[in-house]
Amino acid sequence: MPNVLRMKRIELDITQSQLSIKSGVEQFRISLFERGLAIPNPDQLDRLSKVLGTSPEELLKPAKGVALEETKPK
Repeated sequence: MPNVLRMKRIELDITQSQLSIKSGVEQFRISLFERGLAIPNPDQLDRLSKVLGTSPEELLKPAKGVALEETKPK
């Protein structure tokens, strides 16, 4: 399930590399954060949230997934 960090980045139409340059957080770390393999420290969270125009708390929330429609047998 994608997280809010990834969704906000995509909404702004910026790449991980661009977010890295703007925030000062290494691109490989952003990749880990987006995949849920690591959690940003408070400084990284603050820098990312400023670039993405949201709160640090919002970035830590899991994103709501899009429910797949159930297919009915014919």
